[in-house]
Amino acid sequence: MAAVVKGDREAFAKLYQRHGPAVHRLCRRLIPDSQRAEDAFTDVFLNALRKAHTWTPERPVRPWLLRIARNRCLNLRRDEQRRRTLSLDVSTGKGLGASSGEGAALGARLSGKETPPPERVVRQESLGQLREALQRLPEAHREVIEMRMFDGLTCGEIAQVLDCKVGTVWSRIHNAMESLRAAMEAGEKSS
Repeated sequence: MAAVVKGDREAFAKLYQRHGPAVHRLCRRLIPDSQRAEDAFTDVFLNALRKAHTWTPERPVRPWLLRIARNRCLNLRRDEQRRRTLSLDVSTGKGLGASSGEGAALGARLSGKETPPPERVVRQESLGQLREALQRLPEAHREVIEMRMFDGLTCGEIAQVLDCKVGTVWSRIHNAMESLRAAMEAGEKSS
């Protein structure tokens, strides 16, 4: 990162290659519309170039970049909410944050030639329940779970991204896991 601060283009390319996938995943999670998420992703790296001088060697690069990404995505979402108008003649039938390709992609991950169809159906139903329960979590709880489970960030890195204490991250993860566990148990009882 020190080389990026000095304007080294090769160092920036390496930064992009190394941390781009994590930034992209975060943008896609926070902004369901793929085109807008791609725009945010590009903005993150442009902002990282502009703000490279704000990075200090004591700070790990990944949480610094993810914080830039999170802030950019949240700003875009807030701006869109201000501009959003309701249309009475359009009904998508999708939940918040749903996109047309998500279900297929998750189903494709579960499918396997060795898995008998009934087991696959049960797993897909469980995955659907888990996704629904995750979407019902308060955003602060959902965010820490996604960063921990999907991005593999440590609690310390999450605290840096969110600009909060590690204890707060632990508390949010604990509360989120309890909520998810209760939702899954309730789903099993109703089946």
